[in-house]
Amino acid sequence: MQQQIFTDGIGRITVIGGVVRLDFVSYSPTDTDAGGHPRQIFTQRVVMGIEAFLRSSAKCAETTQLVS
Repeated sequence: MQQQIFTDGIGRITVIGGVVRLDFVSYSPTDTDAGGHPRQIFTQRVVMGIEAFLRSSAKCAETTQLVS
């Protein structure tokens, strides 16, 4: 089996010098914010060029169309 990475979502997307950085987050099982909600914790970063990011965004849009 190939390695899999679980994430609860993307916390931040940054574009610097033609490179896109996607910061993935997971909810903390123990740490909460002032409202008592689980705090998001940075877990992993994916770095890719803008062209790859645009292709990935198009794939995400296609998938969204399929499930809605």
